[in-house]
Amino acid sequence: MINLRTWLELVAIPKNSFYEWKAKLSQPEEDLEVNTLIEAIKAIIESSNQSYGYRRVTLALNQRGRKINHKRVLRIMRENQFLCEIPP
Repeated sequence: MINLRTWLELVAIPKNSFYEWKAKLSQPEEDLEVNTLIEAIKAIIESSNQSYGYRRVTLALNQRGRKINHKRVLRIMRENQFLCEIPP
């Protein structure tokens, strides 16, 4: 069996990078939280006929008991193309 130090030298990555990725891969509950948050945001937007922006979505989430930062809501809405469009 090959030890960790030899393996890391072989693939030429630092030890701290290995442990960082190991920690990230062992957190599936965070992915579940993000997925439920995306579904909640999607439901709020659909119930408002795509007229809510990130500020109103954040307020709606806070009223439902989910304390979340507006910057995170904006990032999730951008990543999933949930932003509302201003009609001409």
